[in-house]
Amino acid sequence: MKNIFLNAVFVGGVLPMIFFGCFNYFYKPISEKFSPGSLLFGIALGGILVALFYTFLFGEKKDFAEILDKKFFIGIFAGILWGVAVILIGIAFKKLNANASQIIPIVNANSLITVLLAIFLLKEQVIIWKVLVGTVMIIIGTVFLI
Repeated sequence: MKNIFLNAVFVGGVLPMIFFGCFNYFYKPISEKFSPGSLLFGIALGGILVALFYTFLFGEKKDFAEILDKKFFIGIFAGILWGVAVILIGIAFKKLNANASQIIPIVNANSLITVLLAIFLLKEQVIIWKVLVGTVMIIIGTVFLI
């Protein structure tokens, strides 16, 4: 069980942290050259390419059929939320001259929202004192970085 947890932490935590960190690094300088809408289009196209690559390499035939399922639209809604966030970050960089070193720590405090939604809507079981300590640490870290 512990080995599965460590693998999940690496695959679902450490690797995405590295990829998102690199994404955030590249997003700032490229946002100075392109509009937020153009950037979102490019990012979305990159995401589609990754989805196609993953589906053809590791997916199952049912992956394409699942797109027709009504619950699939929850994924589309999640994509809309993500797209709005990317546009807003782009506006902060391009039009408001924000620094990546200040904006991205604030953006990454989104973990607090995810944890609250997971607790209250998904009914995930947590250890309350760990959530409270983690929340305080995220807030303190964010304030120190901005």
